[in-house]
Amino acid sequence: MKCGFARTCAVIGGGLLDNTFSVTRFNARVWGQGQQDFTITPQRNSGSYFAQQNRQADRISWAPSFSSASVKWLGTHNFKTGSYLAHTSDYGQVSDRPINLPDGAGQLFQRIDFTGGQPFRMSDTELAFFGQDHWLLTPRLAADLGIRAESQELSESIRVAPRAGIAWSPFTKSGTVVCAGVGLFYDRVPLNVYSFNHYPSQVPTDFPLSCRSIPGSPRTSK
Repeated sequence: MKCGFARTCAVIGGGLLDNTFSVTRFNARVWGQGQQDFTITPQRNSGSYFAQQNRQADRISWAPSFSSASVKWLGTHNFKTGSYLAHTSDYGQVSDRPINLPDGAGQLFQRIDFTGGQPFRMSDTELAFFGQDHWLLTPRLAADLGIRAESQELSESIRVAPRAGIAWSPFTKSGTVVCAGVGLFYDRVPLNVYSFNHYPSQVPTDFPLSCRSIPGSPRTSK
């Protein structure tokens, strides 16, 4: 994995403009130690691991924010606004080899083959905006109000998430702070979810008990 990070700050009109840039690249490879079929038994596993995967993911993001100078009105307000822009790409391929499932006597009762498995190349763009106000009503009482709106290109979704919180220090000479908060929170849909239909499909074949010790054609599950 490779990462790059940069941050710049500037004072504008008594407020602080903060910019954060980041670049991340992740490369992953998964493979077995050989070409033998993977065998799973109640006692142990043998053969070579069935899954093989080559994948590369990149993410570029920019997060600017601006914290304004304090505003005096019914207390003290500290406003902050910002946005987030990110582009993510994910490409690679997954392939699987057969899996054998013998019973306790060592006779094969199921074999899983895999078909398909195509290279995938996915990309997505995320955009978000937020605004918040840290409102100091008294030296011992503060409230936080905010809202966040975000969109995700691939999922074609737009989400709005308001939130609020309060902090109160009931005693002058004590460090006790009572806090409460409420809000809506969303997580983005992971990009690799959209590549699942490019993964290989399982084709299990069952071997009936009466046919395991004699020649014959196995049954393929539908």
